[in-house]
Amino acid sequence: MGQRLQSDRPFGGSLLSGEPALSITRWLVVPELLASYCFYGSAVAIRALGSIHPALRVLGVYAFAVFLLMLILIGLPLAIAGTALASLGMRRHLDAYVKKLSKPTGSSHQKAVGSDYL
Repeated sequence: MGQRLQSDRPFGGSLLSGEPALSITRWLVVPELLASYCFYGSAVAIRALGSIHPALRVLGVYAFAVFLLMLILIGLPLAIAGTALASLGMRRHLDAYVKKLSKPTGSSHQKAVGSDYL
């Protein structure tokens, strides 16, 4: 990384482009994918509530905190169990998604939310 900082790279280019990906924990792939959709939806809902009235935004943030707590206590164990069940029927799709996530950064145009594989 230090060499990349001192190298001649295009201005605004990614420092991490081409770096190896992090290791993938297979049993957390589906929960993390579902979480990305939940967090995006929650952000849209909180922003919409805030455009109606600031007090509703505060209420939405507190509701999101309770939602996160329930998601951790109930949703995560269910999603992990669901991943085990889904891997039986969707192994090929999950393997393709894990392979896509395992590629070095910058090797493909990856979407921040969602996937073509699930």
